Amino acid sequence: VSSALVQNYARIDVAFERGEGAYLFADDGRRFLDFASGIGVTCLGHAHPAVTKALKDQADRLWHVSNLYHIHSQARL
Repeated sequence: VSSALVQNYARIDVAFERGEGAYLFADDGRRFLDFASGIGVTCLGHAHPAVTKALKDQADRLWHVSNLYHIHSQARL
């Protein structure tokens, strides 16, 4: 691990290569039920088709705009 990265957590000896629903899959083929949910950022599961489509659609239009500006899609929420 790079010395430039903050060491917030001790590393667990597993490397995940993909996620599907509530499961993570390690590079050695093991399947894990994801109880951590990305420490709170993937509460909808991994690679859900509706979420993936929404992210791709948004990325095709606009990735990020500061809250200093009006954002119509944000206002609709």
